[in-house]
Amino acid sequence: MDDKVTKLFKPYSLSQRKMNINMYYTSSNDAKYLHEVKLLGKWEVKLTELDNYEDDNIISFTLKFDEVEMSATAENKDGVKQHVTFKYDSEASL
Repeated sequence: MDDKVTKLFKPYSLSQRKMNINMYYTSSNDAKYLHEVKLLGKWEVKLTELDNYEDDNIISFTLKFDEVEMSATAENKDGVKQHVTFKYDSEASL
């Protein structure tokens, strides 16, 4: 499988110090409703403290999907990375 998706995120304000991300999974290729997905895990990404609005605090967020797990990497403009891996619940039925 080894699919990978990357998106860019930006904090709403200078005072924002973390970004909370809930990660979900499903066996469906076109899930539209909440009952079709299952919470895989929650992740808190710590953000770089900024001094002014001229600084850029964009986070590159990459998800990688394997057969048994999903991994996520958040990287700031300075190359500092945070990483987490969640294993799929093989007992879960969706």
